[in-house]
Amino acid sequence: MVQNNINTSSLLQSYINKTSLNKSTDSNGNNFQPTPQTITTPVDTFSQNGNIDEKQRNKKRKVAKIALFGAMGLTVTLGLLAAFRHQGGLINTAKKTVGNIKGFFGSQKEDVKKITENIAEYQNGADNLNSAKDSLIRHFMMKIPGYKYFDSLMSSIYKNSAVKAMQRGYSKALNMMKDTDEALLKSVENSDLDSTQIERLKELLYKRFDTLKNLADKSKVKTRIDKLNKSMKRIDIEAYEKMKSAKEGGITKLKENLDDFSRHAWAESTLANSRNIQAKQLEAFENFGLSTQEALELDELIKIGTKSNLQMRSDVQNSSKAMEKIFKKEKGAMFEKLRDINYGCAPADALGILTTMGLLKLYSAQADSKEEKMKVTLTTGLPLMVTLGTTLGATIKMVSGAKALVLGLFTGFIANKTGKTINEIYQKKHNTQGAPSTIITLDDCAKTGNKKYEK
Repeated sequence: MVQNNINTSSLLQSYINKTSLNKSTDSNGNNFQPTPQTITTPVDTFSQNGNIDEKQRNKKRKVAKIALFGAMGLTVTLGLLAAFRHQGGLINTAKKTVGNIKGFFGSQKEDVKKITENIAEYQNGADNLNSAKDSLIRHFMMKIPGYKYFDSLMSSIYKNSAVKAMQRGYSKALNMMKDTDEALLKSVENSDLDSTQIERLKELLYKRFDTLKNLADKSKVKTRIDKLNKSMKRIDIEAYEKMKSAKEGGITKLKENLDDFSRHAWAESTLANSRNIQAKQLEAFENFGLSTQEALELDELIKIGTKSNLQMRSDVQNSSKAMEKIFKKEKGAMFEKLRDINYGCAPADALGILTTMGLLKLYSAQADSKEEKMKVTLTTGLPLMVTLGTTLGATIKMVSGAKALVLGLFTGFIANKTGKTINEIYQKKHNTQGAPSTIITLDDCAKTGNKKYEK
């Protein structure tokens, strides 16, 4: 019995030695040390998720920055192109500026003239570059089914807005002239003019007013503009063909093409015909329907009749200037506006706005919370869209380039302040004041710029 116990004990000991707790065997019976297993704790899991979240946040910040800078770049570019699209804006400004600071550029009159001509030529080239851009966009986009309806809609909106601006301008100037003419005829009753001269004054004023009434008639304004617009229809096709032929000319004709590019419009032959059509339409309204002799006679009678009433003379002069201004606008800015519309500026501008809106949508989507999306939309997205929309809207109504830009910047500033106020009210209502920002904003850009300036 004792012997059996010893044998059992020996067998157990032998088994334990062969199957040591700190050893393992493979299928061939070879011993090997088990590989230590790594145990992941909740803390480790949180740390890994934290790294993933931080990478995602960094990616979102980069996307937001790219989208915001892209939207800002488009806003500035489209605003500048729209504001200074017309030759009249920058060229006239350049001439006046150079004329006022002759001494700065040189005392010689010829030097000043040369500088002015160079600036004018540069602006003409800039106009052609803009027209080329619009024409190319229109050419390729027209291949998309249904795009022609969008193009037609946007072009009609631009043209009709310009027509209404002209009609309002004429109506305002005509009413102003009517009031001053009536006041003038009353005031000259006690002036140095005799009865014969007063009758002649009335005759000339009535003749002038009847002509201007015809000029300012809303239906006739629209008819003139529609006829002019029809003469320019689809000049983008002519512009594209000219660009195509310039490309085929190759490097050997590069200088010739560049010279031509800076001096002549892409559709010069069509535009020359359109200018002739406009000149014939407005020919009867030169000097406001008076002959040169009659215009001089009227000026002399007004001068004598207002000798003792300088305020009346000033009012008459101002009313004449107002009418001259709108008349010149039809001959200049209106012509250029129709030119740009027929190159394809309206749909090109609309696509620029839609692209800017898309970038701002992408930008705001990177915000971490609903509250932050609301904040960046109100304080960054809204001001940029208001700035761009105001600038483009002002140029549609033929407001001068500098005024359009200033107006756009001013309304953008107001939109930013208004957006901040609305955001503060929203945050108070939802008790989210002081929530950290995770993406860049316009204010951050301004602060960075100020710091660089201070340095």
